[in-house]
Amino acid sequence: MLYDRQTGKSTDLTAGFDRSANDLAWSPDSKTIYFTAENETLQPIYAMEARAGAAPKKLLDGYNGAFSFNGDATVLVTERTSLTSPSELFVAAGEGSGLKQLTHQNDAILAQLE
Repeated sequence: MLYDRQTGKSTDLTAGFDRSANDLAWSPDSKTIYFTAENETLQPIYAMEARAGAAPKKLLDGYNGAFSFNGDATVLVTERTSLTSPSELFVAAGEGSGLKQLTHQNDAILAQLE
């Protein structure tokens, strides 16, 4: 729901989206809303224009936990996990391209597993 404080009107932005949005973040210009939403066994990060009728666009697939952008939303950092890897931090461009792992806290432990 988007609430317009000037008019008092509420608008359901995700009426056609059959998932529950979590972890909301606004773009610096307030034109885009970023969020995660569980989708079967994954939790992608989505971006959506803050207007009625806009469709969510998937930025990053996989299971993403906490995420944050730099000040102009050109860099995205997210905590990701999978069935074969504990949580680590990853970085990507603001639109989701170029995903790279930042931390390797669990590499030594994972190397000992058979």
